[in-house]
Amino acid sequence: MAYRGLLLGAALSILAVDQAAACDLTNANCRALELAGLSPKLMKEIKRELDASETKLSDIRCQGLRLGRHFVHLGGARIVPYSCNVGTAKLELDGVADFYDDRGNEGAGPETAMYVFELSPSWSWGK
Repeated sequence: MAYRGLLLGAALSILAVDQAAACDLTNANCRALELAGLSPKLMKEIKRELDASETKLSDIRCQGLRLGRHFVHLGGARIVPYSCNVGTAKLELDGVADFYDDRGNEGAGPETAMYVFELSPSWSWGK
């Protein structure tokens, strides 16, 4: 799934930081930034908020929906929606989560889903 690494790398390059590690499915911070990376507009908004609040990327804290154990291969993974503290602002980030089986078939259920990809980011800001 090189696609995920490319997205995260692109997202972090917009923020001018180094990619420290591969994105773990259970890391809501990483997953949220990966989804945000699909929107250059959102990444610019995040950068603007970080700059305005003199906050670092590593200070962003996100929570996401946790998949339960009934997802045999994805239990514990975090998916949309995400709620993130970015500087002094609150980012509410949503999107579409698509589940795939090991053969690449979309629409896999909890027993057969091996991969989850998040697309179509939508967001709102609050204080």
